[in-house]
Amino acid sequence: MNLVELSVLVPEERVAEFYTMLGNWLAGNVVTNGDGTDGRRRRRRTRQGGRTALNSRYAGIAQYLKDQSGQTAEASFSQLEEAIGNSLPASAERHRAWWANTERNTQARVWMEEGWRVDQVDFDERKVTFSKI
Repeated sequence: MNLVELSVLVPEERVAEFYTMLGNWLAGNVVTNGDGTDGRRRRRRTRQGGRTALNSRYAGIAQYLKDQSGQTAEASFSQLEEAIGNSLPASAERHRAWWANTERNTQARVWMEEGWRVDQVDFDERKVTFSKI
């Protein structure tokens, strides 16, 4: 796991609010705005022609994971590229964030909808380890 040092500037009068929000986030609680929304921007999906995880360019990963038995599955980047019939984007080769288990990423929705999550990514060996949720 790569660690990143982060500095945040918070107005003095809002420090207590910041720590409350940070504590909620670390605990996995949804942090809401005063209007009851969770503060995240959402993309609108169209009913026709909108992309879902299973009709995305990464749908082959879903099929790859369906074919796996056991609680974990290790795949090389080459195996995943073969499964999707295309190269992985450059960001997948360099950035852990591309492999994040988040609904915001089409590729992550593919493996999460199949009941899997990414546990480890080894950029030197060009492989990823999935585990069943």
